Amino acid sequence: DDDDDDDDTTTTKTTTKTIDLTNARGYIEKDWGREFPERYTWIQANDFESAPGASFMVSVARIPIKPFERWNVAFTGFISFLRYPDKDTGIFRTIRFATYTGAKVHYDYNVSSSSTTTTTTPTTNEDDQLLPHSRRRRKHTVVVRLTDSKYTLIATVTGDRDGAATLWGPLPQNPSGGMKPYVREMLHCPVHVVLLLRHNNNNNNN
Repeated sequence: DDDDDDDDTTTTKTTTKTIDLTNARGYIEKDWGREFPERYTWIQANDFESAPGASFMVSVARIPIKPFERWNVAFTGFISFLRYPDKDTGIFRTIRFATYTGAKVHYDYNVSSSSTTTTTTPTTNEDDQLLPHSRRRRKHTVVVRLTDSKYTLIATVTGDRDGAATLWGPLPQNPSGGMKPYVREMLHCPVHVVLLLRHNNNNNNN
């Protein structure tokens, strides 16, 4: 079911300017658990020029199966939705793909050729190892393909993961809790979504 968007007025004041968020679209979610998955892909977008009001989210993760996680027993779980306006009626529709709906997922992660940039201070990688002042910036591309009995959805996102923000997250394998800055996320990444109707290969591009 689709919920109507509330036209709330919010003003956020930064150190340099005031940003008016009247009628802006936002996204919020809540995660439960003691640690992040060993491997995961998460994409969210809600600003499609060709389809105003459309929004998309997909989360794919390697999920351990308790109590067999010590033997590295796990499965790939995912959840996704695409909300978009119908081209003929303008009415918004929501299509869901998830492990529990019987849909299938396939994703590819590629790193393209790199260029060299110079940083003023040393940086660290995911293993907290110092990188030199001149480091290589690479273009990272993720392609997620979701399929169910009626639709195929292909989402492509490209960004600079080497320059991603590092967020605090729960420490892996730490029953007493605690946080560490090791979760890498990127903003300002272009997302291209293609929805195909499997029976006659009609498609919606957003």
